[in-house]
Amino acid sequence: MTLKFPKYHIPKELLDRPQDIIVLGLGKHEMIIRISDWPTKGGQSNVDIETINHHAGGSGMNVAATVARLGGHSALIASLGAGEYGQTVYNEMVKSKINTKYVKRIDGAAGSLLVILTRSDGDWTVMQSNDQNINLSIPQLPQISALENFKILHIDGYLYIDQNQRPIVEEAIWRARQANCLISIDTSIPATEIHSEYVLSLFSKCDIVFLNKLEAINLTKTKSDHDLTESLQNLDVPLIILKLGDKGSTVISNLDLGSIPAFDVPIADTIGAGDNYAGAMLLGLCQDYPLHQSLLWGAAAGSLACLGHGSLSHRYTLTDIKESIKSQNVHPHQQL
Repeated sequence: MTLKFPKYHIPKELLDRPQDIIVLGLGKHEMIIRISDWPTKGGQSNVDIETINHHAGGSGMNVAATVARLGGHSALIASLGAGEYGQTVYNEMVKSKINTKYVKRIDGAAGSLLVILTRSDGDWTVMQSNDQNINLSIPQLPQISALENFKILHIDGYLYIDQNQRPIVEEAIWRARQANCLISIDTSIPATEIHSEYVLSLFSKCDIVFLNKLEAINLTKTKSDHDLTESLQNLDVPLIILKLGDKGSTVISNLDLGSIPAFDVPIADTIGAGDNYAGAMLLGLCQDYPLHQSLLWGAAAGSLACLGHGSLSHRYTLTDIKESIKSQNVHPHQQL
């Protein structure tokens, strides 16, 4: 372990590509219900509903929307129901100016729904209804020649929980590698709890990995901060971003180690904050910003997302990100 803040840049030959990030992932309708307290098990206790909000979400959709809203060029490879829930996602894609070329709309399918309960402290829990008529297929994937227009392929961490979708994920990674794209991947708590070996096998094929502390613990089987960091370093992934919530994030590259602080903001909820972080951070790299600056973009975007209810309800801009960084007066500091 060293005390040197990591350095990482996109290869120069990718910077001239006209498109930034293509995301392979999921789009879902979010119903965000703010409640007075958590319901108790059984009984007939009353819990007050304070607000109900409807927005687009889904991890892959969140990343693509963040990139596009900040002025980048993003596309989403996804299947959406043509019904009410899928329409919410598609409408937001158009509004956010995401490329919809690789979106397949399934007639007769309503789309997938997330019912998210959240409290005034920002904590949340999810109930989900995944439309079984919606799946990605190999023909939806861009050809290698099309991927050569993009700098980065990003993989949604919830997509490969479904074993039937794994061949599509693996084929997308193979095509992106042939196209000399960088490959970024997120994971999820369910994937790391149940399919840790598969998750690690995917990580070994990627250049940039995002995960949170619980996901890292599930994968490494370690709990102390020192052992956790050391285990992640041993994964031999070029760039790893460990998201730590209100403690900021730790970044590992070539055995160098550094950290970025969290931004202090009033929190409506933390839904989608990690996806906003990933989208903004990757866009920073695509614009050839230094790694520490790109990470500050990510930290600012993650915090700004917390000002709204749901993943994408707070529509911030790149100017907002820069002002947020300036107002926090933060700089990357070294992780000891």
